[in-house]
Amino acid sequence: MHWFKKVFVIISVFGIILNIGLTAQGNQGNDSELLIKSFTETNAEVEAYWLSVGQAYLQFTGDNDLLENGKQLSEVLELPVSTILKDINNQLIYHTIGTWGKGTEIELQLKRVSNQDNRTYLIFRLKGQESVEDLSEFYSKLDSKLQQIQITPVINACIQGFINDKLNNDQQFVLIKGILESLQASEIEQLDTALVKSISAYTPKLNNSIITGGQKMNLQVASHVNNLDNKTILTLGTPIITIEY
Repeated sequence: MHWFKKVFVIISVFGIILNIGLTAQGNQGNDSELLIKSFTETNAEVEAYWLSVGQAYLQFTGDNDLLENGKQLSEVLELPVSTILKDINNQLIYHTIGTWGKGTEIELQLKRVSNQDNRTYLIFRLKGQESVEDLSEFYSKLDSKLQQIQITPVINACIQGFINDKLNNDQQFVLIKGILESLQASEIEQLDTALVKSISAYTPKLNNSIITGGQKMNLQVASHVNNLDNKTILTLGTPIITIEY
């Protein structure tokens, strides 16, 4: 579970800033299926995939209700039920870790947003390394389970893998823009540094979106070269990449 320790705090804080009041949802559908198709068409080898949800949930009415709401979420999401609140950085948090499928790792947290905001915040994170087709199944399962308890989730899905070649800068952008074209996506923002290439975009083919700079965004594609292993790392995310890339 070391990957949780490395990136979960960063993602949790980012999710709180990003998702409260800044998410939108289009027609119902499984956005991960298009992500899988686009990634597969690059012939890159998949290493891992992630699903995450970070959004406001219920009004905070006290620690006891936080625990009971956490228990309910655990049961619905088929996770171990915790009987105590965990103290993390002087904040009481409902926290549990479990698995879906053949050992796919999951973490669930329920916490108060802040002392100034009387809401609880739901954080769900899944990492899989089995068949990428499981990503679509888990995406549908997560959406269905949360809909059962009147939560309409904005689910972040990410896929990361590699191409067995060191692509130069131009080749990386050709790869990224080819993915955008396959999804009929319009570029919103571009990042071009010596370490990483990234383009954020919007496509009507994907349902969930966020608002950035007054514009809708629901796709991010990034790449960088791993000189040690002579590989190019490729990462796709919708509506945004929420892992290290």
